[in-house]
Formats: sequence, structure tokens, C-alpha cells
Amino acid sequence: MGRFDEIPGGAPSFRAHNAMFWLDDGIMLGKHLPHEPNVTLEDVIEAFQKFKGMTGGELVPFVVDARGLARLGYDARAYIRASSPEVFSHIAIVVKPELIRLLSHAFIGVSGMEVPVQLFTDEEEAWSFATAHRSDAA
Repeated sequence: MGRFDEIPGGAPSFRAHNAMFWLDDGIMLGKHLPHEPNVTLEDVIEAFQKFKGMTGGELVPFVVDARGLARLGYDARAYIRASSPEVFSHIAIVVKPELIRLLSHAFIGVSGMEVPVQLFTDEEEAWSFATAHRSDAA
């Protein structure tokens, strides 16, 4: 069973129409749901409002499984770039191996992020990255 297969009992969490998010041991996790692979600006705004409530204003690492994500609009990407420093200390994005280059440059604009971002094809490596930076959030 992978890290994204089950939300730990009692973990703060919320479900948007296209994703699940939860806080696990000081790390925010997210997974896009297969029935709705597109993310809009409205989706991102809703998620960031909930993130702020879940973290109590503390910066935390974020690990997101984007393997099921098909489209992230320009305005949604811009909002993520602008708002991430208010919520996240580091971001680990789990992607399909064939999408690493596309996602890193055109899809999310990793180079334009103020928050350190790493792309991974292995979820345990992404978790290790987030765990190593958990203390940076303090």
C-alpha cells in the first residue's frame, strides 16, 4: 500500500471535488482523484483557504501526487506560485516518469516558484524529501 492510498485515522483532511488533502505528521499530502483530472483557479483558491485553516498558519512541506492530473490552467498555476510561500515550506510533486520535463517547465513553472520544489517519480522519495525539510517549517 502506498502513502497516498489511505488517510490516517483522525488526520485533519478535506475532499474537494477533484482531490483529497490531509495532514500527516506535519506534512500536507494531496492526491488528485481520477474522475476529475482538471484543476481550475476556483479549485486552487478553495484548497489554499482550507490549507491555511488546517496548518494554523504554520509553513509545512507539501507532497502532492499529480500522476492523475491532466490540466492545470495558467491562472491556477499563477495562484499556486503566488500563494505557496504563505502555506508551504517545500513542495514535492510525484509525477509519471514521462512527464518530468514537461511538468517542471511548462506545466507548473517550477523555476518560477519562491518555495523549493522537487519532482519525483517515487512517492517514498518525495516523502523523504518532505520529512527532511519538516524542521525548516518551524
